[in-house]
Amino acid sequence: MPKLWKKPPKPYLDTEELVTNETYLQIYYRIQQMACNAVQWYNMPEEVEDCLLEEYLFNRGMAAFFYDEVFEKYMVLPLSGVLEYDQNERPVRYSVTGFNGYHRNLSVDDSAVILNNAWGLPSSGMAQIFATRLTNTLRTGDVHLEAQKIGNLVAVPEIQRRGAQEIINRVKNFHLFTITTPAAAELASKVSALKTQPEYIVDRLDNHYSFLWHDCLAYFGIDSMANKQSGVNIVESRGETSAANANLNALLKVRRKACDKVNAMFGLSLSVDPVEDLITDIEEVEQDGELHDRTENGVGADGGEDDPGQG
Repeated sequence: MPKLWKKPPKPYLDTEELVTNETYLQIYYRIQQMACNAVQWYNMPEEVEDCLLEEYLFNRGMAAFFYDEVFEKYMVLPLSGVLEYDQNERPVRYSVTGFNGYHRNLSVDDSAVILNNAWGLPSSGMAQIFATRLTNTLRTGDVHLEAQKIGNLVAVPEIQRRGAQEIINRVKNFHLFTITTPAAAELASKVSALKTQPEYIVDRLDNHYSFLWHDCLAYFGIDSMANKQSGVNIVESRGETSAANANLNALLKVRRKACDKVNAMFGLSLSVDPVEDLITDIEEVEQDGELHDRTENGVGADGGEDDPGQG
């Protein structure tokens, strides 16, 4: 009988440094995942993975689309080196390298360069900045929450150190503790404490954390729907949406230009568009500060034959 149950990982990492590093990595990977899925490629050859193309653009800034006559298939690989530029500092001759050691020199005559942006720069640097700021904000909140549980620096005689530490550990882990009366009297007479509990600011840090996420997503052309809720300033909402749309259009412009060159060179019909918003059941209509459901006046809403409440 196979063993289906697997012991879960430890609920806490060993040190604060490990928690911070792991938090940063997970936030960075989340940003990369969303940034690489902001657009959708259509009519891409089956052997070319558009998710890898976006990953190359995110991390390297430029990739080449070409046909390999030996393998008899289309390929997309990041530029590993530029051998020659034109007068506009655009790559004319360049090399590409695959993970398995595949290497080939290409030019604008037999391949098309796809840029991540107008300058061919990667997005990973900005993702690192956002991940750092988000990590700092989140971990600062963690520290402040921890400080709400233990707000004192405690000084005790060395002989009572272990007992005092046990009490502190039990309090940190939300346990009650019991201490005998003689010991309590002795401990109380020899213990001194310095109040260190800071002001509670976790709620403000949470708001700042959300703001940073919205700013991050807007940078990568993703409308986070952050302000499309009741009671939000419409001007601020439109401002964030406009920033996201402007950044998205900038990403699409260079990709669509590359599509035109690929289609003309290889006789394909590539195209690229924004990924449809996942939030499809909410109409973005501001009426009296409220959002209204699209289905409110949709099919079956009038109690007709499609209304499950009838019949």
